[in-house]
Amino acid sequence: MTSAMKTSLPQLSFQRVEQYASRRFREAMRIYRAEFLSGETSLPIKRIGELLKEGSYQLFIAEDARQVLGFALIWICQQPAFVHLDY
Repeated sequence: MTSAMKTSLPQLSFQRVEQYASRRFREAMRIYRAEFLSGETSLPIKRIGELLKEGSYQLFIAEDARQVLGFALIWICQQPAFVHLDY
């Protein structure tokens, strides 16, 4: 296979987003709007921000070359102790 035929795979890095006015947060929410916001059970983005600030949710992004390609929004429950992947 020639080098021109090879497909380069993304070099993903995963990071927790804790700055909710950041580029990474905006890009993750852009994906969320495009993929999930049309459903009746979707959370409004404002509510996601509130849950993140309260600490009951955490946002992680998958990024390649400073471009957010995906995200995970997880809910942390203390009693009983478990983690739920929401989106």
